Amino acid sequence: MRKQSGVQRIFQDRFFAKAEQMLGMSRSEWGFMSEVAKSLKLKRVSVVQRWFEGWMPRVPNLLKINKEWRVTPNEMLGIDETRHKLDIELRLKLFFFFVEKYTDQELSNWLRNIGKDNKGTEEEKRARLRQNPTYPATPIKKFPKATMGHLNVLSLEYLADLCKVLGIDSEGTRDMCYRRIMREIGYREGWLSRLKSISDSTFTLRTVQPYVEWYPIIERGSNEKDFYLAFAEEMKEIFGAEFVHDQYPIAYGSTFKVDFHLGHRGREGVGVEFKMLANNSEIQRALGQLDQYKEQYKENLLVVLFPYSLDKGNKAQTIDYFRKMVSAKGIAVVVK
Repeated sequence: MRKQSGVQRIFQDRFFAKAEQMLGMSRSEWGFMSEVAKSLKLKRVSVVQRWFEGWMPRVPNLLKINKEWRVTPNEMLGIDETRHKLDIELRLKLFFFFVEKYTDQELSNWLRNIGKDNKGTEEEKRARLRQNPTYPATPIKKFPKATMGHLNVLSLEYLADLCKVLGIDSEGTRDMCYRRIMREIGYREGWLSRLKSISDSTFTLRTVQPYVEWYPIIERGSNEKDFYLAFAEEMKEIFGAEFVHDQYPIAYGSTFKVDFHLGHRGREGVGVEFKMLANNSEIQRALGQLDQYKEQYKENLLVVLFPYSLDKGNKAQTIDYFRKMVSAKGIAVVVK
């Protein structure tokens, strides 16, 4: 094996870890190289063998990895391409709104959570929070979850008022306002891109998946159907009602229906399938069902797993197993 530079080692480690995930195989298993080449539609196994020996891939092959496995060259080479940014104006608007609207008990709880004295009048508590603005300084990756903690206690009236403060639509239900606020945070801090226009080319996994990953689960359900309405509302606000179709037959006359088809009816789009699995037999049945959807949607199929009914004792292990098996089929997975 040739002597490697730091970037070469990063590529090798990331590439073969991704290959193991995609194929559900270990790199030490017989036939691994051949399966990698086949997955990437490479004509020669020797190309993969050279990567294993420490050679860097050429640009056309980096682009092929990106196309077949949906992994960017920057990700493979360990280059930070984060678009996330701290929007202090947004954070301060949220912070002062929460301080102003919270009840006496909510103010006390907030002060206690940040390790400050929570006694006194409401105005004394508000002043103490203004003097200790820890929330606006929350690290970027923790900020969405921290914000959800604050939004959870607000009524429809206050959430609608906050929408107005942020300059976004304030009509609709409490959950709709809640999701709009979170989406605005996603836009303003670089987690999501605002769509300038909608066309057939919009509906690819690369475009759709970030919005599916981002939308918050405000209320848990006992079955998959309990999550349909919130998802449909969110996707319609993002892409438009005419591009969101539920219980969509995957082919003419087919009894198989994907939970959601995002895109023009009768044209290519993104299939989104919900799964809420409780045991191994349900997992195996779901894996077989996904083969049918994969045939129709190719690389534009997304599975959303709601793990709330899994046994807590082996929940993480089951999620990892399901993700590995689905990823091995070339299907993207989002765990809620």
